[in-house]
Amino acid sequence: MSNAEPKPDYTPYVALLVRQWLNAPDPDATHRVLEGSTVFADISGFTKLSERLDRIGLEGAEQVTEVIGNAFNSLLEPAYAYDGTLVKFGGDALLLFYQGEDHELRAASSALEMRRALRAIGTIETPAGKVTLRMSQGVHSGAFHFFLVGSSFRELIMAGSATTHVAKVEGEANAGQIIVSEATARTLPRKNLGSAKDNGFLLRGDLLPYQASTQTVYTVEDDLTPFVPSALRDLIARGAVVPEHRPTTAAFVRFSGVDAMLADDPEAVTEAFSKLIDDVEAATAPRYIALLNTDVYPDGLKILLSAGAPITTGDDEENMLLALREIVNKERPLPLHIGVTRGPVFAGDVGTTFRRGYTVMGDQVNLAARLMSRAEPNQVLATDAVLQGSRTIFGTTELEPFMVKGKSKPIQAFAVGEARGARADVSGHDAPFLGRDDEMKTLLGIWEQTMGGKGSLVLVAGDRGSGKSRLMAEFASAAEAVDSYQAACRRYRRSTPYFAVSLLLWEILGINRFDPERSVARLEQIVDAVDPSLMPYLSLIGIALGLDIPESQAVLALGDEFIKPRLEASVEGLLTGLLTEPTLLWIDDSQWMDDASADLFATLAAATGSRPWMLCVSGRGVAEGAADRDVVAPTITLSPLGVEDATAIVHKITEEAPLQPHVTSQIVERSQGNPMFLLELLGAMDQGDIDAMPDSIEGVIASRIDRLLPDDRMALRNLSVLGTGFRPEFAKVVLPEGAARAALPRLKDFLEVDQEWVKFRNSLVHKAAYSGLPYRKRRELHGNVAESIERSSGGADLLSVHFFNAGRWSEAWEYSLSAGDHARDIYANIEAATLYERAIDSARWVESLEAADRARVLESLGDVRDLAGLYTESSEAYRAARRLHDDQPVAEARLALKEAFMRERQGHLSQALRWIRRGHKPLEGVDGDDAAAVRAQLTVWYAAIRAQQGRLSDALSWAERGIDEASEADDRKALARAYLIRDYAEMGMGMSEGPVSSRKSLE
Repeated sequence: MSNAEPKPDYTPYVALLVRQWLNAPDPDATHRVLEGSTVFADISGFTKLSERLDRIGLEGAEQVTEVIGNAFNSLLEPAYAYDGTLVKFGGDALLLFYQGEDHELRAASSALEMRRALRAIGTIETPAGKVTLRMSQGVHSGAFHFFLVGSSFRELIMAGSATTHVAKVEGEANAGQIIVSEATARTLPRKNLGSAKDNGFLLRGDLLPYQASTQTVYTVEDDLTPFVPSALRDLIARGAVVPEHRPTTAAFVRFSGVDAMLADDPEAVTEAFSKLIDDVEAATAPRYIALLNTDVYPDGLKILLSAGAPITTGDDEENMLLALREIVNKERPLPLHIGVTRGPVFAGDVGTTFRRGYTVMGDQVNLAARLMSRAEPNQVLATDAVLQGSRTIFGTTELEPFMVKGKSKPIQAFAVGEARGARADVSGHDAPFLGRDDEMKTLLGIWEQTMGGKGSLVLVAGDRGSGKSRLMAEFASAAEAVDSYQAACRRYRRSTPYFAVSLLLWEILGINRFDPERSVARLEQIVDAVDPSLMPYLSLIGIALGLDIPESQAVLALGDEFIKPRLEASVEGLLTGLLTEPTLLWIDDSQWMDDASADLFATLAAATGSRPWMLCVSGRGVAEGAADRDVVAPTITLSPLGVEDATAIVHKITEEAPLQPHVTSQIVERSQGNPMFLLELLGAMDQGDIDAMPDSIEGVIASRIDRLLPDDRMALRNLSVLGTGFRPEFAKVVLPEGAARAALPRLKDFLEVDQEWVKFRNSLVHKAAYSGLPYRKRRELHGNVAESIERSSGGADLLSVHFFNAGRWSEAWEYSLSAGDHARDIYANIEAATLYERAIDSARWVESLEAADRARVLESLGDVRDLAGLYTESSEAYRAARRLHDDQPVAEARLALKEAFMRERQGHLSQALRWIRRGHKPLEGVDGDDAAAVRAQLTVWYAAIRAQQGRLSDALSWAERGIDEASEADDRKALARAYLIRDYAEMGMGMSEGPVSSRKSLE
């Protein structure tokens, strides 16, 4: 029995036409012309649905995808029943192909059946309202051109004048209409043809049922792997294609001008398509960008690219722009038009069990298509979000803002030119340098050995934003090295040989890299003076500098295998003669170092033991890169900053405008000791949005999660529903039976696990894992967790969270209110405010609640916000409560008194008096104990404020009035305060009329 692993089943992801192609007599053909009929179906209503659901954010994109999936499932069944096959799926459109006997009749009949199937779906209920889906269809028959092109990835492309024509026919159809072209109409019964259109006739009635034959099952001995996008192969093979929310950079690439070229030279079109697919694959695959699919477009085709779905590197914007510029810069006979955007999408499979496709959907994908349509030939149009997210800086031209379909405001786009440089990391050189004493001590110790003539290589490793560059800059300053040279690798120059080392060499040699002619002459002088024996190898040193120098006979005589070692030895020899004093050489961002530079730097590192050189290499994964080249060196790995150091940095940066303690704690906790992320979170605070986690943080962590096996990734996402920490036994509530015990140990890089408690290693990992869960799955899991906690008599605060996120509003209201009251009673005001806010949000969906119930919670929310010093937010809550207390004078007066309390605490005494006068008005003529008590409290507080203002005679008069009202209301607290104010006023008036020194003296 064979132990070989079964081949992955890619069948649903590969068009039937491809499998037919591979079973034809000439399976290696790249171009075929097939007679048949096409149905181009465009579903209207998705744009309206998307616009409505976009108001509710990511959940809207998820629901759009779900609706599309259900609709396409309903449409593909009748299409395949008439022996059709799906060629392309493009967001809200389908392109189907029918060939063989009666293909015209079958295509037209299936179009009618598809329309009937969509009508059966009816009106769709969504959280944003009702939407009815309708469909316009075009049918055309003729000779269609198909191309199966590409090398490592082979793509099926449908293009040519017949394809363009079916798009035109569909374009003339209104929602609910089917138009058949003249070529198709000639074969159909006259009774089924309605009004004439420019390019055909309306299709009407019912065609004779066609007895669908069983489609041939094409068995393919060859692996279907080459026909699946490279970025999806592993995911599909492992069953890891799951629906997820993901921040993604999406791009559309359009190839135009095909029809005319195809009429003249079909082979040229085949070559052009093949080169385009190869160029796109070569530019995208190494950067983990997915070539998701190609789709028909009039007079050409379009390609959908995605960076961030299905996987992310954390540098998606930069990778996409570099790839697009690389694609545009290739020579080709026809122009490209490109649009690229950045934002949240919903990613996953769409289709049926027998025909599926992975895609991304959302507002940003639609916008990328709009930008593509606006782009000039060979132009890349991008939004600002893409440009700002890229570390590489590109030349840009700002376009005039323009309107696009589906947007109420003009879009600002930029034409993207060549890479011009790199954006500096947010390293915080102006922030306090704390928490790196041990690392500095190690570096200075190595430098001391270098000063003694024994050099060394040292590696500084850390995650993005951990402070590598800052540490090295501080060290370089502290070392006070006379000779110190620095270079930084750049992602966009990773494929440029010797780029990183050349930056150092230019600086060391002191020659101008922008003046090659003089640089060569100067290099000759330096080499001749330092070590004449190196003159025969001047051209090799020139290679490392990027200079073109004629080869000497000595170099020409070298075998190819000796060129590189001689080049490295020559550069080492030159530096040995030049750098005779203790010297610091530092290369940063080594994760982007080109291979040639890395090999040369390894050669230099091997010589440091007998040279006064300290070579520093800093970057992500730097130790792994050194190990690849058998380099052994001390490694400094930057761990997260401690809480004390991180807190001290926040305090220092915000000392002129201190943050409240709970806000500082939140920022420190969420940064998890990463200096750059700490600063970015502070930047988000500057914009008033503490909940806006910068994409760069999310991207880095998401890329780590993407590297998990599919079952583990989904387990981590499911566990995130339990919160940042939970008891181990709760894992079985969100994981399949028996999976929890095995999953927890495998997730040790993300979770800390012991017998009593499991917690995410940091809150950023938790948020990144949770944000990827589809909303439907979230609600299901939260409901399961809530029921489990309820059975175990768990706390109201946890039940509040889980019932709320499960969308079970009645229970969420009940437990949020209970937990909020408890938090208020123990003076946890911030926590109480959060719980009351959750209760109010839940109340919107609980029809049985009275206005008074909601008003009471709003009033309590105002109380705890006031106690927490959130005065503006408190006033907002009181205002909302007053609106619900309409025609309830006692409640209105009580809320006015609370507004007065708040103004008095802020020192706004005149405003406080106005609120008290406003509170008295609704109580005029109102009887009852409650009215009497509030009236007394208003009067006494008016007296207290007048006393603070130094208006003692006025205070005395109001205090005596307050004594009478408090006695009548039997309000002992108000009565005691009134007596105190009266005595105070009398004493002050006896001494002399004047302002009271402080409020405290009243109490």
